Amino acid sequence: MGVTIYPSAGKHGAEREEVLAALRHPVVRYSIVTAFEDADTYMFIARIGHDEWVEVAAEYRMGAWHVFHAMMLTHRVAREVFAMTEGALDLRLKVGRQRGPRSSAGREGGE
Repeated sequence: MGVTIYPSAGKHGAEREEVLAALRHPVVRYSIVTAFEDADTYMFIARIGHDEWVEVAAEYRMGAWHVFHAMMLTHRVAREVFAMTEGALDLRLKVGRQRGPRSSAGREGGE
């Protein structure tokens, strides 16, 4: 699986390894709407370790994932997951504290 992680994905401190884990093993993946109508874009939600949850937004194009957003789970996305799963997955109390910028997630590069 080809992956490019853009600098914007590193603004909130998600580590490169966490981003890759979310892409490989999401608990939930759902389509999201962006400003680009023809974009094939998804939100990935994954549990990292025993406690933290991460959200990763990526577009699939030219045979690879292009990650432009990654951070610890937010209230907004936790509510989306709850609504989309009709309450089957409730992460509303699993929202994580955000981290500062990290350089490891913010570097472009393939896997």
